[in-house]
This record gives sequence, structure tokens and C-alpha cells, in this order.
Amino acid sequence: EALMKPIMAHLRENGWAEEAYCFWYDEPQPDAIPYVASGMRALQNAAPGLRRVLTVSPDPTLYHDVDTWVPLLSNLRYFDHASRARERLAAGDSMGWYVCMSPLTPRPNNFIDHPAINHRIRAWLAERYGVTTELYWNTTWYLDENGNERNPWEDPMSRGGPIYLGNGDGMLLYPPTRTLPADPLVAGPINSLRWELLREGLEDGEYFWLLKEMLRRGESRLGP
Repeated sequence: EALMKPIMAHLRENGWAEEAYCFWYDEPQPDAIPYVASGMRALQNAAPGLRRVLTVSPDPTLYHDVDTWVPLLSNLRYFDHASRARERLAAGDSMGWYVCMSPLTPRPNNFIDHPAINHRIRAWLAERYGVTTELYWNTTWYLDENGNERNPWEDPMSRGGPIYLGNGDGMLLYPPTRTLPADPLVAGPINSLRWELLREGLEDGEYFWLLKEMLRRGESRLGP
């Protein structure tokens, strides 16, 4: 409470509280759920109204402790068949998803060697499933298996220690030069095509909103 109450007060004073969230634990394993639940309740008491995000599928043991559920997109079948996502949406919670080193093709991810439509189509899927949050773990992951910097222009395969993560995983932006400059350089990053396609997907989401707004206005004038 000593930490969160002044933070929440600052957010409210500046009109940021509605956009703020707390994401303090990533991908909890089953044995960590009681600890996570306790922490989420403490957060709710200290900062009521602050969204509590967790990278896990809706879990009844965490109902009312978490209000924004962000499972791995590999669990897309979960949105198709299980009722928990629909239950939590009906209860007022938010649903999201994230991608990282999975899912693999044909499911959409941010890999360089995926078809371009895969980077854009998630916005359409989000509209279909009521998803309003997308999490991504990094946009400038330039390390090799030894933790040393690599040149993403020449070596697109992302690694996490000895694990190969995928071409372009965690890497949507490129350094401003293809080789390390001899002198200090202040310049913005270079967008990847995938970054631009993700933006196109967000704009598609705006079109969905406009369509629904037009339908709402039409129904208010003409009736359903």
C-alpha cells in the first residue's frame, strides 16, 4: 500500500488511471497460483480500479483477483470451445493474448518467415473473440546465445541462451544502420514490414469500431 497508493493517486491526478495496468508476474506455474492470488488481492486493496493483468488462461481460483487475462495465442482453441473466456467477458473482465516463440505456422505470429497476412490477421481474430489486449515481449532483442550483441540485419534468428526462438522473434525494429557506426549516432529505428502490418491490423480494428458505431446509430433511428 505504501508503494501503490501514491502511484495510483498520481495516475488519477493526471487522468491516466483508466489506461494504466499492473503486470507484475509472468506465466505463473500452478504452484505459484496461491502467491499470485494473494498479491493480486493486495494490489486490489492498495490500488482499487487499477487493472490487474496476468499471462494465464482464466482460472477459477483467480476469479475476482485478476481482471485482464492474457493467455498464449496457442490456446486459440480455448477461445473456440471453452466457456471460461465467455464467462469472464460477461463478468466484465478483459481478454487478451500474446505470442512469443510460439505458436508456429499456420497460426499467426510475428516471425519474418510467416506470410504477411499472419501479422495483420490477429486484429480480425481479436474482433471475433472479444480480445482487447495484445502483449509482446520485446521489439529490439539483438542478443545472441552468449548474451552478446548481434547484428539483426545480418542474423535474424533470435536466441535466448541456447534456445532458438525464431526468425525475428522479439525483434520488430532494426538499428538505423546496417553496420555499427564508427561515431555516436542519434537516429530513430527502422520499422520492419511486420511492424507496419501490425499497424495496418490496428487500423482494421478502427474500421470494425466505425462499422459497429454506424450500426448502432442506424438501430437507434430505425430500430433493431
